[in-house]
Amino acid sequence: MKLHSIHNVLINRLKENTPLDENTVDILMDITPMSKEAAYRRLRGEIPFSTEEAIRICRKLNLSLDEMARVNREGSFTFYLNPIFPPNPLEEYYRMMTRIIQLLEQVKENPHSFAYKAQILIPLEFVYKYKLLNKHIFFKWIYQLKSNSDPIKFSDVHLPQKIYDIQKKYLSLSSEIKVSLIIDNYCFSNLVRDIKFFSNIGLISAEEVIEMKKEIHSILNDMESAANKKLPQNEFKLLLYITHTFFDASYIYIQNNSSQVCALRIYGINNLFCENTKICEAQKVWIESLIRYSTLISGSGELIRFNYFKKQREIVDFL
Repeated sequence: MKLHSIHNVLINRLKENTPLDENTVDILMDITPMSKEAAYRRLRGEIPFSTEEAIRICRKLNLSLDEMARVNREGSFTFYLNPIFPPNPLEEYYRMMTRIIQLLEQVKENPHSFAYKAQILIPLEFVYKYKLLNKHIFFKWIYQLKSNSDPIKFSDVHLPQKIYDIQKKYLSLSSEIKVSLIIDNYCFSNLVRDIKFFSNIGLISAEEVIEMKKEIHSILNDMESAANKKLPQNEFKLLLYITHTFFDASYIYIQNNSSQVCALRIYGINNLFCENTKICEAQKVWIESLIRYSTLISGSGELIRFNYFKKQREIVDFL
């Protein structure tokens, strides 16, 4: 890779990691000391980054200079991950969502773009609509991150408005992309088990459990309506599959004409991203293999769809 190409990659990464309410030039000035004019000239491509500046940017953004220069060993690939134990979890989540939003904005411009998702947890496209279940994702994450301190109660977790705003933006963009979504048979029973656990140790109140139970039933109604194509124009352009096999993680693959990206959902709400063509193609093939062992219930598979949602409602009723 030529030096100017590395420079362009660094510029793109800086822009991808710039929160929606901030300026890329300010991010660059925070990473490596320079005047505002010098920062603008680098972002415009008029002056290349020095080696020291490139190293500083790579360290800050968790990038591999070797990967960009194509000098790493065969079989080694770069993945991007937000800090696992960040000092401010919600800020890191917001930064991660900002990058996802920027990716989706690029993808939605292409009418031939599509996404594959295989989810062992309830898909976020449905969860984000419901306040308590949405908050539960962060509550569990914070509970695990702060395992050495006094446990926080569910009622003490408060999400800033910008979290809801960026989730709303995510939902809007997601609805414009065709998605083939595979859901695991145990995603609802796993959530019920989580809620029961935190209720039994006194971190979620009985009243909160009742309200969360109502929200889960609402999600089931939403999913069944989407599968029945009763939502306006099939709201998520959704092809919903029920898997008949076990898979061990949540996988995402997104493609448009010019690029690919894949992700693994790990550590609660984090995502491990990769744009390497070999890794993306492997992820695509893997999800397609899962589709072969699943049943499409969007507009078909009526009996399986009916039995699936009936069983999930029975599981939720145990809350």
